[in-house]
Amino acid sequence: MASIGQIEVLKGKVESLQREADKAAGQFEACKKRLKDEFGCDSLKEAEALLEKMTRETQGLEKEVEQALEKFKKEYADVLEGQ
Repeated sequence: MASIGQIEVLKGKVESLQREADKAAGQFEACKKRLKDEFGCDSLKEAEALLEKMTRETQGLEKEVEQALEKFKKEYADVLEGQ
């Protein structure tokens, strides 16, 4: 049988773990609210889909910028080399 001291120690551990769980739940809810407010996502699945879409768009834009830079370098090579 556990002593009163052991029960008190276990009680303290349980209370500490409960506080951590409550804190994590609060942070999770804050993240969900931010996803909803900033991106209109109601679930993690929606957020992942949006992230994938935005990543593809970003990659496309990066490619466009690289192509435009190469075109610029070719068109103005004589000016750029003169510097």
